[in-house]
Amino acid sequence: PGQGPDDDPVSALLGTLRWRMAPALAARGIELHWRCDALPADFLARDVERMHLMRFWQEAFTNVLKHSQARMARFAATTQEGQVRMQLTDDGLGFETEGLQGIGLGSMRARGSAIAARFDQVTGDHHAGATDAGAAVDVDTTAARQQIAQLHQHVDHLLAVVRQPVIAQREALVVGAVGQ
Repeated sequence: PGQGPDDDPVSALLGTLRWRMAPALAARGIELHWRCDALPADFLARDVERMHLMRFWQEAFTNVLKHSQARMARFAATTQEGQVRMQLTDDGLGFETEGLQGIGLGSMRARGSAIAARFDQVTGDHHAGATDAGAAVDVDTTAARQQIAQLHQHVDHLLAVVRQPVIAQREALVVGAVGQ
C-alpha cells in the first residue's frame, strides 16, 4: 500500500504551503517550480517540529516575494536513503551575506536549529549581474538528526548504567525481606 497524507504529514503541509504561495508568487510574475518526494513517515513526527518547518519556509518564500526581484523560484523536498533535504532557490538579485542580521533570517536560523536542521544561505554575485545570481536556502536534517539519535542512544546507555545499582539494591532489599 502507498503512503497517504496521514503517513506523510510533512508533504501534506508542504502541499498546503504551495497552494498558498503559488498565487502570491504568480501575482509578482514569479514562476514556481515544485518538487516534493514522499518523505519518511517519521520525519518531523511532532507537531511543534512541523510548525517550525512551515514557519521557516513561509519566511523563505516571503523573502523571495519581498526582496529577490526573481522571475523563477524552485522548491525541492527530496529524500535519498532516508535522508531529507529541502531547498528553495531563485534567480533574483541575491543579497549581501556579510553582516546580514535581519529578523526574518534570525527566525529562520532559530527554527532550523529547533528541528535539528543544517541551514545554509547561498547567494550569487548580485553586483556583477551574473546569470547565477539569486539565493538558495538549503535545509538538511540528516547530520543533525544522526547526532540526536546518537545522543539518545548515549542517554539510554547512561540511564541503564545508573539503573543497575538501583535495581541491585531493590533486589537485595527484597531478598533480605524474604529471608527475615
